Amino acid sequence: MSDNLPENLQPTAADIARDRELAAEAKAILGEIEKESGHRVKVNTQSYSSVQYGADGSIVSRIENDVPLQTPEQEAVAKAQSAANAELMRIESDIARLVAQRDEITGYDTEGNPKYFLPERDRQQLERRIRHLRLGLVNQKRLNERKWRKEAAERFERQQELQNEAQKLAKELEAKGRVQRIPGW
Repeated sequence: MSDNLPENLQPTAADIARDRELAAEAKAILGEIEKESGHRVKVNTQSYSSVQYGADGSIVSRIENDVPLQTPEQEAVAKAQSAANAELMRIESDIARLVAQRDEITGYDTEGNPKYFLPERDRQQLERRIRHLRLGLVNQKRLNERKWRKEAAERFERQQELQNEAQKLAKELEAKGRVQRIPGW
């Protein structure tokens, strides 16, 4: 857990205890799976793989064996889209909540028509709020399309600037004889 870390980042006794606690919990869960299925569960502890989720729950970054599976540009686009989609999801859930509130019924009359929980005036007010949110959702979708492209473009430009600066520095150092270019790098 503390391989090659500077002293200020070394785990404390509490961190080590928490890690042991989590390892014991993981072992107990694996034991439950083995009991239930009758199969042993193999755990890969040698590689480092991770998945990073965005604000909307979509995957924005994957790393397998310390190697990113996407370019920085692709990751920037995914992160920007995820952030934009999270706001849309919030508005959609608000609309669904208001529709459910508007359409809540207490039963049916003798003719089979629903009896609504809210009076007609309140239902009309909710309908206006729903319409307002639907318009806001459409406008937010249009804004998000422009917004995530702009954010991704800014990240891409920064990445390009960094690459250009690194290439320029490498050429300067190579010209001075301080470094040697290795094919493939």
